[in-house]
Amino acid sequence: MSFSVSAVADLIRSIAGKPKKNYYTSAIVLAGGSGTRMGDVGTTKQMLDIDGIPVVVRSILAFESCPIIDEIIVAAKKEEIPLYEEFRQKYRLSKFRAVVPGGDTRQASVFSALKAVSDKSEFVAIHDGARCCITPEMIEMTARSAYRCGGIAQRQKSLLNHPLSGWFSFYKQKKTEGRTLPFFMLFKY
Repeated sequence: MSFSVSAVADLIRSIAGKPKKNYYTSAIVLAGGSGTRMGDVGTTKQMLDIDGIPVVVRSILAFESCPIIDEIIVAAKKEEIPLYEEFRQKYRLSKFRAVVPGGDTRQASVFSALKAVSDKSEFVAIHDGARCCITPEMIEMTARSAYRCGGIAQRQKSLLNHPLSGWFSFYKQKKTEGRTLPFFMLFKY
């Protein structure tokens, strides 16, 4: 029976309790939507409070708590950008690196946020900030799969076995001739 050096190293790490080296991973939280389908509730969907904490903050806290996420960038509505500095302080968001203005479309918001991602980043997680059911464990599981496969495309159902409607995406960054080209990979939770 033959084993690869990598497999043996992984086995030793797991026995010793030492985690495998992580790739530098950035998270983009999209929070620039207007929530028009909700009707007039007096605020945007991402700013609705659940037990005193805004929905978007719950999403950000999941990424903040995930040990493999190195930085968080938020694409927000222009008029809500000042709130994020308050969130950074109030919730002690140490991984929060930047808030950028969201675009007119989801794609434009992603593009705007990608420009703020660190040059060190090898993977970028992209999450809809209004979908606050994400957990650090889901993020880590997905990222580890992305690391193994170079990206991910898989669907997972909630604990109740009902599909949720949020999207959680991973990009793997590939540097080509001085440009960074994102390869889109998708995880639906």
